[in-house]
Amino acid sequence: MAIRGQVDVGLVQEPALTLVKRAGGRVLMNAMDLEEAKSHLGGSFEFMGVAVRAKEIEQRKPEMVALTKALADALKALREMSGDQLSAAFPKEMTTGLDLKEFGEIILAHRESLYPQSVTIDLDSAKRVQQSLIVGGLIKPDANISGLHDTSIAGG
Repeated sequence: MAIRGQVDVGLVQEPALTLVKRAGGRVLMNAMDLEEAKSHLGGSFEFMGVAVRAKEIEQRKPEMVALTKALADALKALREMSGDQLSAAFPKEMTTGLDLKEFGEIILAHRESLYPQSVTIDLDSAKRVQQSLIVGGLIKPDANISGLHDTSIAGG
């Protein structure tokens, strides 16, 4: 994206993507769009979860279950919210300087792709994330992520 001739390519999220496109930047691929992710990457990426240290799993399991229920409730609620309600739900620190009306419209435009309908872990999606980390050189090709997911927390 050479808006000022200083950057050839970049990785951005919304609302930056909309602003870059408006300024004449070209989108190579939008992984936030479920159809594009399916086309270019084979499907979606997992991006939401509850993390805990391995030695604290049993002690904190009730807390993780409660957080998972809260996430499920939030996902259900956000499907009914207007753009104004969605943008107002973000912490002020994340929206300072933004046009909140436009930001709400952006969230609405990507809501179906960005927010899953379920909190259960999509293991195939997690494997796609693993593969992208291998390709990016961030983890070794023989890394095993299978122990990182406890599907019992969300009843999966």
